[in-house]
Amino acid sequence: MISLPLVEELRPAPDPLEACERLLGLPHLIFLDSAADPERLGRYSYLTAAPAEVFQSKGVQAGPHALELVRQRLARHARGAVAGLPPFQAGVAGYIGYDWGAVLERLPSPRY
Repeated sequence: MISLPLVEELRPAPDPLEACERLLGLPHLIFLDSAADPERLGRYSYLTAAPAEVFQSKGVQAGPHALELVRQRLARHARGAVAGLPPFQAGVAGYIGYDWGAVLERLPSPRY
């Protein structure tokens, strides 16, 4: 049986930077903020830390299959979206280095 997540709206909404400061001691802190200027950028801020799993790869040996590994791990936790919540309800947050593009695509080396 699949249960819906527990959702509780915080009123008043906490300041995103203050909430981020409270989690500074946790590993893998990620703060994605587009709510600072909702007219220009977006409506939501996302804050996460202490993930259940961390994926790391380095160099060519990781190859394009590294993303497939992440997709497979996420698939077993897939759930439908909960109405009324922001669009990013679960998934992966992190970064991929710019140089990893060379693993995904065969591009000519730059001249300079």
